[in-house]
Amino acid sequence: MTLFVKLGIDVDRRVRYATHSCHFIIVTKVKKKIAPYLKEIIAVWIISLFDQSKDVAKMANDAFQVNLCNN
Repeated sequence: MTLFVKLGIDVDRRVRYATHSCHFIIVTKVKKKIAPYLKEIIAVWIISLFDQSKDVAKMANDAFQVNLCNN
């Protein structure tokens, strides 16, 4: 989880995009089982929703939507 936190706010847009792409895949697979780890990653995840790079923000939003829509 600390790797996500560090890479999710990296200076390089490509690193942030790759991080959130992997995060999207993980969230898609584990769904609500990510809940115990939210305390560690939620701040970076929310910050990434408003990233200046549209593709990074979209990827973070897509992962967020996958997590919200699974009941």
